[in-house]
Amino acid sequence: SLKWQIVASLVVGDVTALQGVLLSNAPRFLSLSHGRGLEEESDQEGARLLIKADIDPKGLPDFFRIMQKEEGAASYIPEFMSSHPET
Repeated sequence: SLKWQIVASLVVGDVTALQGVLLSNAPRFLSLSHGRGLEEESDQEGARLLIKADIDPKGLPDFFRIMQKEEGAASYIPEFMSSHPET
């Protein structure tokens, strides 16, 4: 819902509303970087587990390319607003 509030403020050109949304959600934005770090750590641990299980992790880049393609541009969220790193 936050994304749509920001988009609506940008579309109608309401800078005051946009500033209000951003300022009132500043703590939320700050916590998102923590979530992104955990997601990156999770991906790295997944690769380590594949190696430990004697599974070749070389397919991971293909997996992320396919996932990115399926997400498409419509689901793009600026990284500072996302709890996950960019695919």
